[in-house]
Amino acid sequence: MFCMCSNILIKFIKEERNRKNVKIRGLFPERTETYSPLPRTGEGETITQACESGGGGCSELRKGGVPFSSVATFATMDAMAYPTRIALAADHAGFPLKEAVKAHLIAKGVDIVDVGTFSEKPVDYPAIVRKGCAVVLEQKCPGLIFGGSGNGEAMAANKVRGIRAALCYSEESTRLARAHNNANVMSLGGRLTETALALTLVDIFLTTEFEGGRHERRIQDLE
Repeated sequence: MFCMCSNILIKFIKEERNRKNVKIRGLFPERTETYSPLPRTGEGETITQACESGGGGCSELRKGGVPFSSVATFATMDAMAYPTRIALAADHAGFPLKEAVKAHLIAKGVDIVDVGTFSEKPVDYPAIVRKGCAVVLEQKCPGLIFGGSGNGEAMAANKVRGIRAALCYSEESTRLARAHNNANVMSLGGRLTETALALTLVDIFLTTEFEGGRHERRIQDLE
């Protein structure tokens, strides 16, 4: 009886520890950075275990391991304001722009979960993008992904069920990505987008509401 109670207590302590400390386990074990300028709100569980399958892939997400409804809306600090938490992912070509956007978001008091990469050393983008998408789905937050052109990153993200990634290159394309397409991931080309424009596009993406209505039916059909 005593052993059973001890095991239950140990399990409870571990679960509480996981709940209070957002970590990414099994996805990018060599390095993950979390920036929390504000007290955390709406803490979730650790990243879905489905993404711990071979090669760091997200096969279970592709099969539908995360329901569509889990990413329907973003948790925000205030109406029409920035989400409380944002996931970032980039390859080496997108790294400089990712760092500029990260500094921009931290200055606004946003929690950042950065799954890499953390230098301009060449890396392959698909696995990193999938890790960023896993954060988006589990934490129910928007994601920003960065590459040279942003095309490959958007393609990789859209292979994950529940992700709607949009390649954004102008103010109007960015606004429509949210208002009409309810995109939960924004893809930016670090080699094609000036930093000042990128910051403007990020602001638009993160503060534009989905209009719903006739667009809702079309979004549902994507799944």
